[in-house]
Amino acid sequence: MRIARTAAVLSGLAFAAVAAAAPATAAPAQPAIIDGSTADSPHAAARMFAGGQELCSATIIAPDWILTARHCTQGAGGKQITFHVGNLDQTQGTEVSATSVHDSPDADISLVQIDRQVQTEYAPLGTAGDVNAGDTAQVYGWGATCTASRRSTASRGC
Repeated sequence: MRIARTAAVLSGLAFAAVAAAAPATAAPAQPAIIDGSTADSPHAAARMFAGGQELCSATIIAPDWILTARHCTQGAGGKQITFHVGNLDQTQGTEVSATSVHDSPDADISLVQIDRQVQTEYAPLGTAGDVNAGDTAQVYGWGATCTASRRSTASRGC
């Protein structure tokens, strides 16, 4: 019962924070993420795998809860979801497995409960008013520095 209540509270907080921070008719943010840099600390970093294959970035928000995108958990295609937590090298860190997934019906976020508690730095969840339209925000994640189509037309390598 305590687990279900904790899941409900965490789900409600995460979904409410995201819903309150994003205007209902928000236009796509411009510019897109450009000129990223290498992180120097594993601030709440988690790398999501499905069936052993890298799939998405994620964020550890509590000892046994991870926040990621709904399209990532749904994109796992029924394969076992695992995470590497607390290391910038996505092949390292503490490996944990998903025990339950709670997809938001209205936003592209999912809360994932993991099989054991991880002691690391957790990302705090925001509240309504923490971020407003037009504010600059900092994000992190693993990704390519350019797409294959841009690589073929770039004058220098990506």
